Amino acid sequence: MSKSPRIDLRALDIGMLRTFDALMRERSVSRAAARLFLSQPAVSGSLAKLRRTFGDPLFKRTPHGVSPTPLALSMADAVADLLLRMGRLLENGHSFDPTGSDRIFRIAGSDYSSRLILAPLMARLHATNASVRIAWEPPQFHTLFERIRRGDVDLGCAPEPSMRSGLNSAVLFEEHFVLVTRKGHPGFTGSEDPLEAFCQWPHVFFGFRYPNIESVLEDSVARHGRHCLVRLSMPSFDQAADVISRSDMISVFPARLARLFGDRLQTLPLPVHLEGYRSCLYWDRGTEEDPGLRWLREEIRQVAHAAAAESAAPMAA
Repeated sequence: MSKSPRIDLRALDIGMLRTFDALMRERSVSRAAARLFLSQPAVSGSLAKLRRTFGDPLFKRTPHGVSPTPLALSMADAVADLLLRMGRLLENGHSFDPTGSDRIFRIAGSDYSSRLILAPLMARLHATNASVRIAWEPPQFHTLFERIRRGDVDLGCAPEPSMRSGLNSAVLFEEHFVLVTRKGHPGFTGSEDPLEAFCQWPHVFFGFRYPNIESVLEDSVARHGRHCLVRLSMPSFDQAADVISRSDMISVFPARLARLFGDRLQTLPLPVHLEGYRSCLYWDRGTEEDPGLRWLREEIRQVAHAAAAESAAPMAA
């Protein structure tokens, strides 16, 4: 029985291990490159070195990306754990210096969170000469918490759920809901019955959101013996705002977000009761003492609190 070739550890470097981990998570050279902020040729070159070092293809091309070989699958957990331990070792006992780090932080959040947090966060990092990189991605709420636990994302911005086992959290801001329509909408001039108009005109809903606001709203309307006229479901508030501003469709938006679209939309009170919610920042308990993530969490909290306070201030006449 032949023995496996002996691996020369001197042939390995952290960049190769990060490439392996990214390919294992993304199963695509292009997506792995985006994850690492590298070019596709750079990732392909690193993969070629990995193949020579381990004497195995590791990832085989498929019509939809790459598929790990049995050897790669057997290595995956060990490489991910090694990268995590190396990161902790390098930062152990040291404060995090964002001006001297090229670390990539992965954050999952909705377009609402990005509008409220991302632009001021990047401005703040630029002003302080931070050299870290931020990879922002859609939240995929149904799998978000599991992705945080697996380490696929470092932080998640999401409405507060009833269960979050294994995660820590911090409240970013509290929010309530309002009705939005285009300016000059003929059904909301102030003379009609608000509930009648609310149920008469077609709605834009957001089927992806968690918790499911739509079902709660439908229940609230049903208690009055009515129902909403749902005609469109969309994944993005920006897209919905564009549709609403150019049609007679209406929707229910978080109040601060509605304010951001004040040049195109009018904001009205809801004719039925709908509980507000708290938007939170989530992270895995195992990363609580990570200096880099501790620094980034504080930066996000400060930005969110400032943005929330600004959006709550009275609008200028």
